[in-house]
Amino acid sequence: DDLDDTEPQTQPEKPAEVTTVITPTSRPAYLKVIAADDEECAVHENYLLGLDKEVGGDCVYRQFEPRPIVATENNEPENSATA
Repeated sequence: DDLDDTEPQTQPEKPAEVTTVITPTSRPAYLKVIAADDEECAVHENYLLGLDKEVGGDCVYRQFEPRPIVATENNEPENSATA
């Protein structure tokens, strides 16, 4: 019976790298995109920190969040997640 699985289920492997592609789209004039202010960003970050603590690592949201690029001493860009 297909419903009687006795073997443990395994999780699919996480991709080694996630590439984010942003494609410009046109929006109707009535749809406004308003950037979050510093206070809203701080509240969001605190919420994510709570999620990180609950799951014992990066929450799912952070796994898809673009990581900032920082320059190293030899001026080669490096992903801050590996620094």
